[in-house]
Order: sequence, then structure tokens, then C-alpha cells
Amino acid sequence: MSVNTARTLNRIFSNTAWKLLLIVGLLAFIACFIIKGKKRAIPVIICIVSVFLYIVTAGISGSANNLISQQAGQEPVKISNMEAQEPEPTAQVEAEPVSAVGVADQEMTTVSVGGPYGEITVGKRDGWSIEASPVDSGMLSYGLYGLLLKPEDAKEGQIEVFCIDGFGVCGTGLETEEITLAGYTAYMGTYDDHDHWDYILIKDEKPEIVAQHTECDSWTDEMWEEALLILDTVRFDEEKTEGGIGQYIPESEDDTIAVIMSVSNVTPAGLTVHFRQYDKRENIKLVYGDVYRLETLNGDTWEDVPRLIEERGTDEEGNIKLPSEGESELEINWKTLYGRLTPGTYRITMTMADWDFDNPSAYIPAYPLMAQFIIAGTDGM
Repeated sequence: MSVNTARTLNRIFSNTAWKLLLIVGLLAFIACFIIKGKKRAIPVIICIVSVFLYIVTAGISGSANNLISQQAGQEPVKISNMEAQEPEPTAQVEAEPVSAVGVADQEMTTVSVGGPYGEITVGKRDGWSIEASPVDSGMLSYGLYGLLLKPEDAKEGQIEVFCIDGFGVCGTGLETEEITLAGYTAYMGTYDDHDHWDYILIKDEKPEIVAQHTECDSWTDEMWEEALLILDTVRFDEEKTEGGIGQYIPESEDDTIAVIMSVSNVTPAGLTVHFRQYDKRENIKLVYGDVYRLETLNGDTWEDVPRLIEERGTDEEGNIKLPSEGESELEINWKTLYGRLTPGTYRITMTMADWDFDNPSAYIPAYPLMAQFIIAGTDGM
């Protein structure tokens, strides 16, 4: 008899269901003393058959068990009461919970940064520093707001995880690879056969979430591996919004005067306007004032923001000169004129004029510029 056959027979005839034979035989034996007459033959036959089957199955199971034990180089194991001996319990090692950053023996902590498009969160790993870069902080080399990741042992370099309206890349020498990261279908970009990736487009729908590094040539392979583990914990919660931010629109610049308008420090009560001349224009001397117009987007229609008062008062700045190929800024507070704005999309319009200081009565060309911004929340503002 083969070992496989023996194991099969042992499994069948060692089943606890065969205990019923003993029970049936016992009941039949008792019935022999209770039942009188010819009917007594029935329990007698049942008792004999039960005992016979018990002896046969016990013998088959015992023989099979002996063969299995001999093949395994072990002493035969006796089976009592038709029950297979249970194996000795083995020690069970309970797996330690693995955190989202891939560290089994440390509790994961997270670092977050909030903004008007949503909250960015990553898991912090031992040996790494993570710093938040809020809107208009100037800490990012690219993007609107985000987080700065750096190994504490690295001499230089950092990874910037940021939110942006639209991420543009140059296709020359670029190879992209589709990967799964942080639950997203992400795109890893590498330029000119670099040893490591140059950027990862984690979320490719607006607003986009991108990871990009600077000055990381001295990083070890282990640092790069840990960086991917951290990036795999990136979460972007679009339900948690706060603050305000400017948005670029084509109406923000005029190439005739080579001036672009932008805004920063956006709050429900005001903002800072920036004018920058990106190219010199001959015979143009630009000035602007603090007169402005506020509009809000209602569906697909722009509407004037209602004023609280009609007169602005006497806080006008007058004409402000724009430095040639330079930048100028103006802080605007509309709390008195418009009150505090509610969350929504807005745009502010101001006018740049080509002023002839030698001939004030001459025609003054005007160039209106617009800057769009959103206010997503008012907490702490």
C-alpha cells in the first residue's frame, strides 16, 4: 500500500463520525435485554455488525498510520478511540503592523499643508525632515504650495511635493514610465538617462500633484528608495480647503507694454497686486493708481461685487511709476468698500497708463490688466 493511499485511508477512517459505530452497537446491545420475542434478533444483528465494522476500520486506520510514520522516520502513533492525534501546537509569530511608510516598528506620523485646492499629507519616516510650504511662502522652486522632503543625512537637495494648476514639461530627452503611486496612476519622468527620476506626476488632473527634486545628486540609492516609500503615502484631500490664491489668466498680461499682473497674500479682506515689466519698451513710461474693480464669477457670468459704499474716501495713492524692466506692488484692502468676500472665484481689474510727463495734456493710452483669484476658506484669515 502506498503512502498516499495510506494517508487517504487514515483520513477517512480516523474521522470522528466512526464513533457512531460504538454508540449504535452499545444501544443495540442494551436493546437486546429490553426487546422480547423474535424482534430481539434485530438489535443482536445491529450489535454484531457495529462491532465488526469497528474492528475493521480500527485495523485499517492503524495500519495506515504505521505506514505513514515509518515513511516519515517516526515512531508509530497510537490512535485511541478512533481519533487522530492532534499535532503539537507550533509557536506562532504575530506580524507587526506595517505603517503606511513601510516601517514596521514605528508608528507613522504625518505632516500636512493646507491650501485653497486641498490639503496635501505625507507620512514621515525616521531620518527624514518634512517642512510645510504654504501659499506665497517662497520656499518652493515650483508650484503653489506643498511639502519639502529631505533625508537628515543628506548634504544637500530636497524633494518638493506640490500642488499646481498645470505642470508643463519639455519632451526633449524625456522618458516617462507609468507607475502606481499613492493610489494614483502616476507618471515618472526621467531626462537624459539620469540614474534617478526627475519628476513624478502623481495626480494628473487639475489641480495636479507633482513631486520634483533639486540638487539630489549626492543621495544614496537607499535614500531614493525611502523617498518612494514616503511618496507612496501622499494623500490629497480636496474637501479640506483653506486660504486664497491667485490664478494666471491670459488677461493678466499685455505684450504691448510687456507687463504682467499677479496677486499674492489673498484674503477675504484684501490682497497684494504685483506688476512686472518682463521686457523693455522704448518711449513708454508706465504709471498706475489704486483704482480697481472687483468681479465675482456666478456660474459662467462675471458680475460686479456689490459695494457697501459708493465713495472710496481719500486713501487714493495717485499715480505710481512702474520701474522699467522692474516690479512694483500695491497692497489693497477692500474691507471698507466691499466688506469681507465669501469663498468663490474673483478677478480684479486695474489699468496701466502710458503717461507723458512732458506733455500731461497729451493722449494717454490705457492698458487694462486683470488678475484672477479664489478664496476657498476663511479660517484664521
